[in-house]
Amino acid sequence: MKPCVCKCSPRPPSAWLRPAGRQKTFEKFEGGRGGRTRIASMFVALAKKIFNFSSLTVRLVVLVNALLIVGGVGQIFLFGSYMRNDMVAVSSSQLQAMAHHVAEDIDRDIICRRDFLQALASHAPRQMPVDASAWRAWVGGFLGIGNLFPGGIRLVDESGRLLARDPTFPEPVDDLPVDADLIARAIQNGFAADLPGKGEQVSAPVLEMAVPIRDQGGQVRGLLIGMTPLRSSSFFGAFTSTRIGKTGDLILVSSRDDVLMTASETDVVLHPLPLKSRDSLYGKGVTPSQGVGIDMRADGVRELAATAAVPTLGWSVVARVPTREIFASVDYLESFILQTALAACVVISVFLVFSVRHLLRHLRYAASHADQMTLAKIPFESLPVARDDEVGHLTKAFNRLLATLLASRADLDYLAHHDDLTGVANRKQFNDSLDGYLARARRQGKGLALLYLDLDGFKPINDSFGHEAGDEVLRHVARRLAKVTRKGDLLARFGGDEFVLLISDLHDIAAEAALVARKCETALVSPISYKGHNLHVGLSIGIARFPIDGQTAEELLARADHAMYRAKRGKVRLA
Repeated sequence: MKPCVCKCSPRPPSAWLRPAGRQKTFEKFEGGRGGRTRIASMFVALAKKIFNFSSLTVRLVVLVNALLIVGGVGQIFLFGSYMRNDMVAVSSSQLQAMAHHVAEDIDRDIICRRDFLQALASHAPRQMPVDASAWRAWVGGFLGIGNLFPGGIRLVDESGRLLARDPTFPEPVDDLPVDADLIARAIQNGFAADLPGKGEQVSAPVLEMAVPIRDQGGQVRGLLIGMTPLRSSSFFGAFTSTRIGKTGDLILVSSRDDVLMTASETDVVLHPLPLKSRDSLYGKGVTPSQGVGIDMRADGVRELAATAAVPTLGWSVVARVPTREIFASVDYLESFILQTALAACVVISVFLVFSVRHLLRHLRYAASHADQMTLAKIPFESLPVARDDEVGHLTKAFNRLLATLLASRADLDYLAHHDDLTGVANRKQFNDSLDGYLARARRQGKGLALLYLDLDGFKPINDSFGHEAGDEVLRHVARRLAKVTRKGDLLARFGGDEFVLLISDLHDIAAEAALVARKCETALVSPISYKGHNLHVGLSIGIARFPIDGQTAEELLARADHAMYRAKRGKVRLA
């Protein structure tokens, strides 16, 4: 089989397993996945740049946003607390007024019915047992009974046994057992009221009112029981018709009987008083409490409740409304303040980013150039001063600091390469320069000589007159030797009383080196004056020639040092 010689593009092995029609789709998918990766990387890099807290702009934005948020939260806390207290005070006065109005209306209805029963009892027949038909005819002679007692009136004896009843009223109530406690309280107090069926939920509660019938001797001959359904249109009108907001309501509480009544537009329902409510604001004690405050319902709802007493019955009217309805406007205002603060954070953040970057652009330029200077990418130079503001003052200060730094750097460089006592080059400068001199001599094909100079008679001066005299002698020697050196030569102090002189560009190396050595000796012939004393020093000189005596710096230094010691030991001071 012949190999394929066509110029078709190679396909990766994985492509052989895919149908040709899906190849481009797969490549698009791979390209899309790579694009998503690049986009994700860009977002990560952008997030790192945005949340770079080492940036002055980011820190300023964070600080301003923190101040705005703290201010908004503080505003919500202080203003919200003030508004809530004010709303509680206003709502409390309104609830108290409603509770007192309804309590007075209920008490007025009760008193009206009590007075009617008492008047009826005072005219009732005294003969017992009474004839039922005669009693109904007698009761029927009183007008208004149907409006006051839609459930009718019953006549019972002291044991609660029914003696007579009037079933002619349009809303008769089934016979219910008369509570012995109701009879006892009516006989004792002259009037009593009770709610049959208390202790369980009753959808059509009836209020029983009892008054005793007494003979002329004060003996109880029976009791009149008036029956009034609480949902009657002529009874509890204010209680059933008054509405408090959207979720508020009125309840009637008998803490003595542990019952409460709720009302709607068409009905009144009797409930047992929940255990959790018996110690609450409107369930304390037998005597109804009067006041206003925030309490917790049995179902966990916080409410503002105001109570007012119904003295005749010993009940309490409670006007209540959930605090969430009272504080709805405050909650909305707090939410508005918070949303406004967040929106302000966004707007101010964008404004700060652009404005701060614009204001600090010269500072960023200065920082970038200073960074490049420290990395040796550009030479040290003064920065331009763009504006006469804080950034300009900082730039000027940087330029002064840079000038001082460069001057200090020059001083340090001088001290690093010069002897601090004599001012001539030191050993480091000499060693660094010697290789350069040798390279130049090789390029030019010229000679070079190295003179190793050692002072004679220096130690006695140092021992006799002290180190100050020795230092003064060294300074004089260095100045005299510098005067006889040529331009381009290098004079260095190696330490102690030893100097090295490097002379270059020599044609006749031996003759020219000897001539310079003689000049050095002659320069030290005259005495050195020190505090009235004439001090004399001489020189022992060793000479090494390039390229005759050595090719490297080490060879030349060793040869010159050896020659100097030979000169010091011999009578001749030059070797």
